[in-house]
Amino acid sequence: MKYEDWIKDLRKKSSYKMVDPRGLFTKDNCFVVVVQNTVTIQLRSKKKPKTKNGGLSKKVDLIREELMPDKYDLFSLSNSEIEIA
Repeated sequence: MKYEDWIKDLRKKSSYKMVDPRGLFTKDNCFVVVVQNTVTIQLRSKKKPKTKNGGLSKKVDLIREELMPDKYDLFSLSNSEIEIA
């Protein structure tokens, strides 16, 4: 997906709150950052409480699954977006 498509998709979802119109969103204390054509999920712990890795990885997995497109159209990519090694 392109940058503009990610931004539109995240703005439509009521569970995501826009922090910065350049591509920074939050959901359940997780940051979702859109940079160029990629999406990064960031978790930041607060200073005092200790974090538990099991719970954090589950949060990331849930958000990742929610953000994955339902269908993928292989032919919608232009030649410049396809890298052949």
